[in-house]
Amino acid sequence: MIRLSLILNLIAFTSILLSCTASVQKFAIREGLQIYVYPDEAPPVYEAAGDLQRDLKNVFGETPSIVDQLPEYGGGS
Repeated sequence: MIRLSLILNLIAFTSILLSCTASVQKFAIREGLQIYVYPDEAPPVYEAAGDLQRDLKNVFGETPSIVDQLPEYGGGS
């Protein structure tokens, strides 16, 4: 029963994937894009950010930087 459910889910996922790839669209990332990681995050979070950075480079050709501090913006309260 579990195998049948898994097979049906796989078929449904494949049909969704095929319908999504039928319409091709172009995407680009903004120059200067940064991946923010909270400074006190565990090492696996930094590893995941590195994986995301690598994936974005492979897909878009741009390498976003990984930062642990957000830029200061004026305005205040």
